[in-house]
Amino acid sequence: LRKGACDYLCEMLQKGTQSYLAGAAFLKANCLQAFRRILTGPLDDLAAATSRMMIALSKSCYDVHVHMLDILETVLAAIGNPASGSLRVISLSELFV
Repeated sequence: LRKGACDYLCEMLQKGTQSYLAGAAFLKANCLQAFRRILTGPLDDLAAATSRMMIALSKSCYDVHVHMLDILETVLAAIGNPASGSLRVISLSELFV
């Protein structure tokens, strides 16, 4: 369900469907702790989907991208974790490019 929600939000944001509203909702919600747990959790496909969704959100507005800098340390730890799969590492490495 979570992976499906991430995929749907990515699709919505990539099609340009009022991406600024999704960015504003993200800034009002306290999602970073949940993202932190998902990105370092045991499910590579969910972490990769969440990362893709975060990339799409960060493209919606500059403020979202700046807000996500709070989890940069978590992203670096997940990339450097030997247990992280290649799909997770690739998607996370694109997050702050």
